[in-house]
Amino acid sequence: MAVRLIPENCTGCKLCLRACPYGAIDMVEGKAQFNDNCTQCGACASSCKFDAILLEAAFTRDVDVAQYRGLWVLAEHLRAPPWRPPPRHL
Repeated sequence: MAVRLIPENCTGCKLCLRACPYGAIDMVEGKAQFNDNCTQCGACASSCKFDAILLEAAFTRDVDVAQYRGLWVLAEHLRAPPWRPPPRHL
């Protein structure tokens, strides 16, 4: 996944700056700009109300699944044991 900044949509509101847990956004001339701390987590994109930061899915190529015809995949879902309060020590 990639995070892309569209500077012409940026209003300089700083919502993304506050949302970024890595301090990866600097304000340059009133516009947001990513710095080297960016991990592409997308926290800034979800906070932007002006569509100035977009999350782009990585390009995936079509996979030929013909070689897997007739293959069955089984998965087991393990349930956690029921929760019990810790014992009281008297």
